[in-house]
Amino acid sequence: MLFGIALPGPKGTYTPDRFSAVRVELLSGRPHVESTGPHELVWLVGRPGTPDVLLARTDDRARLAVGRELGSLLALPVEETGAPKKIRL
Repeated sequence: MLFGIALPGPKGTYTPDRFSAVRVELLSGRPHVESTGPHELVWLVGRPGTPDVLLARTDDRARLAVGRELGSLLALPVEETGAPKKIRL
């Protein structure tokens, strides 16, 4: 549970120091059949011996706002993966 909300994934009790970061990840494709297009995942990244925990699935570019808020609340750095590359012409 995080802030009173049950999370999917591994069960157990972990203190915040067992995690190294909040990771926000952009993925292309469908997270499930009812959805189309890109989607985003927000993870709590475990230190060695602690599993990564999926915190949220988002879309419409909400990942950074959600990731930053969780990172701030948990005093963890936020990292982003899978972001589109910016090309200057």
